[in-house]
Amino acid sequence: MAGILDGLVKGLASLAPQDDPEVKMYNAQNELKELKEKEEAIFAALGRRLYEESGKDAYPNEAVQLDALAASRVEVEARIKQLQEEKAERERIAAEERAAREAEEALRTCPNCGTVNPEGTKFCGDCGTRLPEKVEAKKRFCTECGAEIGDGMKFCGECGARQAE
Repeated sequence: MAGILDGLVKGLASLAPQDDPEVKMYNAQNELKELKEKEEAIFAALGRRLYEESGKDAYPNEAVQLDALAASRVEVEARIKQLQEEKAERERIAAEERAAREAEEALRTCPNCGTVNPEGTKFCGDCGTRLPEKVEAKKRFCTECGAEIGDGMKFCGECGARQAE
């Protein structure tokens, strides 16, 4: 977020008169900030290389801190993965609900004029055309354990028994 704001401010500063002392000071401060960030990145790379070459024994306090950070990072990554899975599940459920609503609305939509009619209507209220009838899906049950089986499933999700098609 800070990078976006910095870019926005930098863009606005480029619109201001470049001979303005405030703009000159802002530009110099921004240049200094970028140089410090580059310097910090180099020191970080040097520190990492020194730590990797010297090993944990040379820096026991830092090794404990780095191990704790690594463990925390693993926990956060696992939490992020779980949240992503939960989000995907919510999106899947929302898509199924949306598809069900659209299918229900399609049954109430007149094939002749396109009018969406109220629930339970058999004929279009606008042109009188007969609307399609709702077809209930036939439920299937496992031949072994009796659990309900989804349409098109070849094996029972409950007991694993193969099902006749």
